[in-house]
Amino acid sequence: MKGQILAGVWVPGLPHVLRPERNAGWATLYRGISGLESKISALKPDVIVLYSTQWVSVLGTSFQIQPNPKGVHVDENWYDLGDLPFDFKTDVGIGARFAASIGERMPTKAVNYEEFPIDTGSIVAMRLLNAEAKLPVSIVSSWVYADAAKSGELGRIMRETILSSGKRVVVAASSLLSARYFTHEIDPVADRVSSLEDDAWNRKFLGLLESGNFDAAASQAVQYAKSSPLDMQLNAFHWLRGGDGRRSSSGTCDRLRANLGNGGCRGGILYGTRSRKMKLETINSPRAPFPLGNYSHAVAYGDLVFISGIAARDPKTNQVPGLKLDADGKKIGYDIRAETRSTLENIRTILEDAGSDLEHVIEVNTYLLEMKDFGAYNEVYAEFFARHKPARTTIGVASLPGHIAIEMKMVAVRKRNG
Repeated sequence: MKGQILAGVWVPGLPHVLRPERNAGWATLYRGISGLESKISALKPDVIVLYSTQWVSVLGTSFQIQPNPKGVHVDENWYDLGDLPFDFKTDVGIGARFAASIGERMPTKAVNYEEFPIDTGSIVAMRLLNAEAKLPVSIVSSWVYADAAKSGELGRIMRETILSSGKRVVVAASSLLSARYFTHEIDPVADRVSSLEDDAWNRKFLGLLESGNFDAAASQAVQYAKSSPLDMQLNAFHWLRGGDGRRSSSGTCDRLRANLGNGGCRGGILYGTRSRKMKLETINSPRAPFPLGNYSHAVAYGDLVFISGIAARDPKTNQVPGLKLDADGKKIGYDIRAETRSTLENIRTILEDAGSDLEHVIEVNTYLLEMKDFGAYNEVYAEFFARHKPARTTIGVASLPGHIAIEMKMVAVRKRNG
């Protein structure tokens, strides 16, 4: 009989979520995550395969194959949250299969030692997903030298091994999103995501997961990592994505609450369903100038991305490049080349944060205050669209808001890997 991955889930692994009475956000996380246990049970899996970013390994990927780990763990950072007792059964066979399969391609190790320490993330995840330890578990470490490609390959090998094992499996990742901790002690009641930029990126990433577009999420992970410190470079996501075996999956990831300054999520990313319900997704890039009106930078529907009318503004100063005003605030000069370049750079940023780029634009509408500027605008435009030439309409208009001389809107498709 061919094995099957029944579902994939993503949960935060900090022990705070087990203390819902201390913080309303933690309580919301706890309620959302604990509801997954009954859903997992209804799938009747044979085993849970758990990837934990808090089990950090150096010499390759490790697999727990000690038959019955048990003991009491105290987190070295959060010891004030109390003891974390554990007692669970390991699926020794599938762990050994993983180690053997991966060992042919990259370093690995099967761990079978009495009293080998079990990490906080694994214990918290099992408390939430397998509280009574009814299901055996196979725990996978987070290899510190693995990047997105290696983590994805580990996920693919895991999938191949599961399919050949004949077992029904739920795969789970215990990981945070952004990992920027508060550097001073705080009252648990006041806990929140410590950076507004991190919060924006966390929500954007969760939106991509919920829409089922793993390719767009993977594309955004690069910029996400540049803007926010991420838990083990989001390798848990790349591992889950590798195990999916497809470009998209239906899913929910609708719990984002503060967890000691980090973004924690509860995800139910269902594998095995090829169709997904498309939904509208609003996109606001934290790297682009903030919208000045009641609109979003873009709206996506499936793989189509509709960019709002965007103009020239510096994201840092909010000023229009090249604009000159007199003492009374009246416009006395402007630089159409500078405005065109700024407009296109802002749109490029928004497209990247939507999982697309200029090479995937299919339509452009440009609004010029002065058609005499067409030549200069067209020269700068050609720098951005040297090879790819999307459909374009340029329209002369009587006026534009905020002293701008040009506004552009676009339609694009999201990038697809492979």
